[in-house]
Amino acid sequence: MITIQELGLSIMGDSPAKVYIVGGDEYGIKDKYIDTLTKFYGKKEEYPSVQDVLNIFNVKHFIPLKPTLYVVRYDDNFVSKISADLAKKVKNANILGTLFCIYNEPKHIAKLDKYLPEHVCTVDAVNPKFIEKYLTADFPELDSRSIQIATKLASNYGHARTLCKSMSQMERQDLTSMTEMQFAKLFGCESASCEEDMQKAVAGRNFAAASQLLDAYEGDLDSLIYMILRTMIELEKVMTSKYAESPLKDYAKCWKLEDVYNLFMNAYSELQKLRSGKSSNIKATLIYLFGLFTFKDIPSPEVMNAN
Repeated sequence: MITIQELGLSIMGDSPAKVYIVGGDEYGIKDKYIDTLTKFYGKKEEYPSVQDVLNIFNVKHFIPLKPTLYVVRYDDNFVSKISADLAKKVKNANILGTLFCIYNEPKHIAKLDKYLPEHVCTVDAVNPKFIEKYLTADFPELDSRSIQIATKLASNYGHARTLCKSMSQMERQDLTSMTEMQFAKLFGCESASCEEDMQKAVAGRNFAAASQLLDAYEGDLDSLIYMILRTMIELEKVMTSKYAESPLKDYAKCWKLEDVYNLFMNAYSELQKLRSGKSSNIKATLIYLFGLFTFKDIPSPEVMNAN
């Protein structure tokens, strides 16, 4: 297994490796490295399995492929089939770009490390005292006050990155004029019984209950989108760690990891539209997101936006 220092130097360098398999609880670091590699290649594609990516390079292409970041999340089938022969195929694959695999389960990482030790790394939670320093480097466009508020309001580094990404899309005048309390309310970092009920409705994929609560909700609707993001993060934590404790634990059976990820990305995509002015009806956006609960398999934003 490579160290987190070796992983960081490799990704931040001019010649990223062809394959990375990254585990651990800190999704913020994984998100940061995906952003870095996306900027390096200028293109990112998500695939459901490692085999799907390998298949791309097993055939000739009339139009030459461009170097691309290929992201695969929680491919349990790859873990179950890993062997010396399959590991050799992965190592020898002529990948044009980088394959970035994400896992959380320690047992999956342990098994993959046995066959692909030079490609596997575990990233643990960032020490709170380093979060502000990391955010300052990640978001140079944000002023120190915004960074400090995100650090204070966030529950971890990944959460703080999500807040900073949203802040980056706000007008500078809004950033400087809002109080910390207003930011807390905007980003859904306040606790309220109505929001707790809404979170349970979201975690339970209950469209009717969520819609009724939305009609009765008197707070800032923006905060509910952030609540959806937080709920998906919490569900992912529960589903990928048998030791995780959460009031949402009983709702995990309603989800697959792919659905959790796709709803998170749909919510984040809609938030970007609202922040950029491409969309303005927050209530309609929330109804749209609630409607995704009704899909047996929640589509990705790319699929939804293509229709």
